[in-house]
Amino acid sequence: DPGAYLASGELHATTVRDAAARHGLALGEGHRVLEFGCGYGRVLRWWPEVAPGVEAWGADLVAERIAWGRAHLPASFRLTACTTAPHLPFPDGAFDLVYACSVIPHISELADAWVLELRRLLVPGGLAYLTVYDESTIAAIRRSGESPNLRRGLDELEGRVGPVADDFDVIVLNRRPGGAQVFYGQDYLERVWGGWFDVLERRPEDFHVQTAMVLRR
Repeated sequence: DPGAYLASGELHATTVRDAAARHGLALGEGHRVLEFGCGYGRVLRWWPEVAPGVEAWGADLVAERIAWGRAHLPASFRLTACTTAPHLPFPDGAFDLVYACSVIPHISELADAWVLELRRLLVPGGLAYLTVYDESTIAAIRRSGESPNLRRGLDELEGRVGPVADDFDVIVLNRRPGGAQVFYGQDYLERVWGGWFDVLERRPEDFHVQTAMVLRR
């Protein structure tokens, strides 16, 4: 449904903007924002509406998506393709805000290096909004019936190893390129990501069944 697709992008751009505002970053003229994993611009295209004056950039692994964006989105959007290597073509401290919606859960290799790369791109005091699968995601999947493929993967895992405990560090359901499914325990995120950022908020189900981590460099 094109209407639902576009409306969801506006909702998520607004959600990210409001998360920044809660922590003192009122996005507008002079600010630079990067979407890591921008796809076809579902969220990215809304920045002129939700935060006029923001300079919006997008990066994605799939060059076809970037080519489509360059052909169909206004030239004011800056777009670049990237590779699976944890590096993006920007200088240190290039952005006031970096966000990634439903990207980190699908990186099974070099995930830590990617998170640190996003940190590198932030100005000191800049914010990151990163969504993850965690314990709250597992509970939401079981409660709501949403994401049946994830539920099936969890059921298969529990059939092999027994019930998934609440104190896990990392669960990798598969490592297929483009289809990896990775869960992080909140204690692990506080311990590891908390050594790299100030953890400002944990917001369960802020992006579908995913938890949003709002972080400050």
